[in-house]
Order: sequence, then structure tokens, then C-alpha cells
Amino acid sequence: MTHQQQFNSMALGFVLHPLSTSWNGGSTSQAQCANTRTSSIFVPSQRTRQRKASMTPTQRNPNRAAKSQLFMVEYLVPSSPLQYGGCHVILPKTQSGAPASCIIHFVGGFGTSQTSYRRLLSDICDRLNAVVIVGAAPMGTNHLDLCRAVADSFETCYNELIPMLISRQLVSSSFVPTFGLGHSLGAKLLVLASCDEQARKSLGVRMANVLMSYNNFSIQDSIPQFEQLRNLGKGLNLGDLVQGFKQFRTGLEGTASMYGMGDMNIAGMDATLESLEKFLQGETIDFVPTPAEVEALIMRKYNVPSNCIIRFGTDTIDQSERLLSMLHGRFDDDASSRKSNIYRNVPGTHMTPATPPIDATAAESTVGRFTENPFVQSFVYNSASAVNEQLEDLLVVICAFIQIQVEMLKERVALPGSQEREHPT
Repeated sequence: MTHQQQFNSMALGFVLHPLSTSWNGGSTSQAQCANTRTSSIFVPSQRTRQRKASMTPTQRNPNRAAKSQLFMVEYLVPSSPLQYGGCHVILPKTQSGAPASCIIHFVGGFGTSQTSYRRLLSDICDRLNAVVIVGAAPMGTNHLDLCRAVADSFETCYNELIPMLISRQLVSSSFVPTFGLGHSLGAKLLVLASCDEQARKSLGVRMANVLMSYNNFSIQDSIPQFEQLRNLGKGLNLGDLVQGFKQFRTGLEGTASMYGMGDMNIAGMDATLESLEKFLQGETIDFVPTPAEVEALIMRKYNVPSNCIIRFGTDTIDQSERLLSMLHGRFDDDASSRKSNIYRNVPGTHMTPATPPIDATAAESTVGRFTENPFVQSFVYNSASAVNEQLEDLLVVICAFIQIQVEMLKERVALPGSQEREHPT
């Protein structure tokens, strides 16, 4: 089966096995949603998993003794990516000669490095033949300002990037569909940006959003042991405590730079420390806008009718179902838009999208240098394999949704790959 045939089957499986609100308007119970696998493509069968689990480490990997590399070194010391306007840019590795199918604007979670999601984004980039723009890591309590900063940096990057892409024939001079992809706080910022007139102007036309682990909690609900932390500030010398946090920030900046993660948002970290100082002093603080204000904005102004909302099975800080309900209310009068807002419950945790590359065999080999216990080695192998399968399930959902959106758009307007090329009306 060719790569394109695999993708066609994958996308078909995505259409035929929807969650919550299906592509054809049907619905499924949430119990069915949780147990529905997106597609069998790229996912080992139960029989294969059982067979591998019964093998000894040597049977699975006869050359395991010869493998000496650490299995996450490439992740810890990443290669330098392209940078435009403060954003990282990932280009597809495929040399198909075809122009990129789309541009994907990614925004990650609170305080994450732009390299944290490199594995996920590189795979999306190659499978979809897409260009991925990775926004700076968001930090701070004023989420309205953050969403505008994210939109402004995207606009700057886009304007600097497009001439290079055209010169290398990676895109044509005509319209290129753009999608939003966000995780955790990044998902919330993309939602806010789609509600804010100023941010919308910077983002331009957005075909659809993919929103992972969306949450809109207050600061009190976002910080574990909220009151205990405040009491800690009362019991200690406040100046020493804040100074300790600032020293930690300085050390973190140096460590990030050492490991190729100098993109970490230090300015945002400083703003967060200022808010922490006010919090420890007893001041009442919350995110701007407040959770209630965010929901009101969504119901009145959110302007992206096609969305894929993804929740991870063991994620305890997720409000994806609440977001889906609001989008249904927002687009209740538009039947086609209502069908385009879909919900996926996939295996994994809140941090699954930021999982580093883990070669299960190499991980097992590394552990084998410290212990010959077959149970420990098998546990490491099976755990790494499970994490990789979770990430694969996520990739299938994201890629299939975006591919379907691109194909649907091609039916409405001429895009690269068709005879005429022009902007949509």
C-alpha cells in the first residue's frame, strides 16, 4: 500500500468513526467515544502486542548489546531550526516536488520550549507535506495580551517566510490554507485570538483549529494546593522567597541555552514572577480575561466554524467537553458548521503531545546496561511502546482532520494541485 493510499484509508476511517458529533451528523455516546480507535493504520494489533510482550529482550533485539547510544540525546540537543520573526519553522522532509498542502500555526503549553513538541510537529509536517510555524512559548497571566503577541509573531513570521517558500517552490503564489494547532494554554490562546478583532487581523483567514487539552480554569483552580502555597508565603520571608524564584529563573535560562532551548520565554517568565509576588502578598489575581469573560467571548465572537477538539483519556485538567458544548451553541443555527466541530477522546495524558522521541528498543538496550533483570527490561520496552502508540493515535487524528479539511477546500476553490489557482471568495 502506498503512502497516499494509507492516508486515504486513514482519513476514511476518521470520517466513518467520529466521536460526539460525526461528520454525517450522527452521534455516539461518550462511552463509545472513549473506546473507539481512530484507525488501524500504523497501530499494532492486539495479537502483535501480545507476541512482542512474550518475547525476551534478546529475541526482540538480537543486536541490543551493540547499541550504546542514549535514546533521547537527539531530543535534548536538537538541531537549530529555521527562525523567522521569533518563530521556529519546520519544513517537510519529503521531496515530492508538490507544493505544501497547508501552513500549520502551532502554539504550545505554558512555559514550554518551542523544541518540546519537535517530534509531534515534525511527523505532522512530513505526513501532510505541510509547513509548521511554531509560536513562542506563552507565559503570563494576561492571556489577551498573550494571544495578541502570538498573533503578531505569526504575522511577522508569515510575511518573512512566504517569499522564501515561493522562491523554493514550496508554495505557489496563490492562497495557502492555514490551520491553528494548540495544546493546553496554547489552545486557549488560539481560541481567544479567534475572538479578538486585533488578533484576527494578524492571523488572517483560519481554515480550522485543532485544540488539544483545552482548559479555561481560574488561577486558583490552575495551581495545585493554592491556599497551601499562599500560606507558605506568609510563613517565610517574602523577599527571600521571591529572590529564590528569580535565581531559579536565571539558572533555568542558562540551562535552556545550554541544551538548545534558548527560545524559552524569559520575558513571560518575569511577568509570571511579578504575578506570583503579588499573589504571595495576598493580592487577588486572576487571568485576564477571567474564565467567565472567555466563555462570553466564545459565545459572541468566535469565528472559526471547523474545529477538532482533542481530550486525552487520563487528563485531569481538561475542559474540552465544555468547549465543544459552547461551540455547538455558538454555531447552532449553522448545520454545516455544527457538523464540523468534532470531539476526540484519545489515549494518553496531558503531556502526550510533548513526549520526546523514545526508541523502545534503544531504551530497553540502555536499561540493559544497568540491569539484566528481564522484567525491568520488558517493562521499559512495553512502556515506551505504549507511549509511542499513544502519540501515533494522536497523529492519526490530527493529520486525518486537516487532510479532510484541505480536500473539502479544494472542492470549493482552486488550490495547488488543481488547474486554476486563485484566492477563495
